[in-house]
Amino acid sequence: MIQRNTIRPLQAVGTTLLLTALVFSYPAARGEPYADAFPTIPESDWAGLRLMILPQSKSLQHFGYQELYQDADKAYTPLRYDDYTGRIVRVRGIGHGRATNGEVFDEADLQLEDTKEIIHGDLEQGCMNDVGPVSDLEKARKRYSGKTLWYADDSLKSGDRKIKVKQYLPVKVLEVVPGWYAPVPVRFIVQTKMGQRGYVDVHMSDTNVPASLQSRSRFEDTFLETDPRKTYAWSPMAWSAIENKEVFIGMTSQQVRMSWGDPKEIVTLSSIDHQEKWLYDRRYILFLKNGRVRATHH
Repeated sequence: MIQRNTIRPLQAVGTTLLLTALVFSYPAARGEPYADAFPTIPESDWAGLRLMILPQSKSLQHFGYQELYQDADKAYTPLRYDDYTGRIVRVRGIGHGRATNGEVFDEADLQLEDTKEIIHGDLEQGCMNDVGPVSDLEKARKRYSGKTLWYADDSLKSGDRKIKVKQYLPVKVLEVVPGWYAPVPVRFIVQTKMGQRGYVDVHMSDTNVPASLQSRSRFEDTFLETDPRKTYAWSPMAWSAIENKEVFIGMTSQQVRMSWGDPKEIVTLSSIDHQEKWLYDRRYILFLKNGRVRATHH
């Protein structure tokens, strides 16, 4: 579930009004080299695709892999966590299975690389739970381990807590490891210059990610590969607002997107002087004229 942080009321900062909010959408860092390195493999081309059986949180390990199972003749026995975690499978084909109640469902036939055992996995909305593309993990590890990236959010995960940081903070990638869930199968373990350590889960491509989740937690929306302060020579005031997820009167549309992300809806009020209403939710609305914020409403 996507969570929002507490939205503070309007504040006076000198003569400038500030409004803060959290929206999980950021300017893309994807360029052609990235797209080439992390292509999305459609389900129709999965034959031969290598997938890793992902680790799970400790609270789920005793349940095993509920949607990965042995032969149907064995009553769809879930795979034991300790026996299968981290192992690699190849997709042999995709077909249909039939549950004991007669319900028909999409199913992938998988073969373990080490023992050649055949197992199966449920497919729903183009996603098979508990697995992730091996190539995305390996390429991400090779490309980003030890590198500095700029993190486009304001908190890192650390166990069951969150570490607050400023938006677009430079972080060093300490390690790239498998994540716990198919929609975010790659975990970046990072460290700030202040020594704070945490992790961020993302997907590098849309392979094995449900269509409804493909716009969330994308690597290219979560990290930038170059320092945005060098790319955009904006004023210290603008960058301070962006770092703290704030918007002020006079801010450009691009700066707003850097701070809050894309609005849920844009309504054109006048095409003559490009007046628009940007809706982030029912209460938080921005009014722009000629590409700059002219009023806020909450």
